[in-house]
Amino acid sequence: SPGDRKDQVIRYDWGKKRASFSLDSGTRHADLKVPSYDKLSYQIQLRLDLLAGQLQTPKTYHLVDRGRHKQYRVEKIGEQTISAGKRQIHTVKLRQTTAGKDRETFIWVAPDLDFLIVRMERNEDDEQIQMQLKSVNLDIAAF
Repeated sequence: SPGDRKDQVIRYDWGKKRASFSLDSGTRHADLKVPSYDKLSYQIQLRLDLLAGQLQTPKTYHLVDRGRHKQYRVEKIGEQTISAGKRQIHTVKLRQTTAGKDRETFIWVAPDLDFLIVRMERNEDDEQIQMQLKSVNLDIAAF
């Protein structure tokens, strides 16, 4: 839940296909599938896949987090115009589900901003968490 301590240090040994996770509670290990992502590299790969047009059909990403394996399934569910400040932004809306969990995250990305995430929304345990981009200043656009 929000506010929980989620810091971790991950050490990858791709030769042995194994990762070590240093956590507050100790160290955990996980075998790696290729490709495997952590939460940050997953977001980068998702954006690269969108830029390459590879998300026309649902795709599953294998993650390792805190020594545990997760599978995120991402699918495009539509397009939507959303407001960001005084600007209207055309977005592609994605749904991310986690295997074995009854929760979903909606992600809005802006094709005109190279698929930058402009909004996220998660419904979990009767709680709704939202994140909305308020402003951005990039070489390609400013609003």
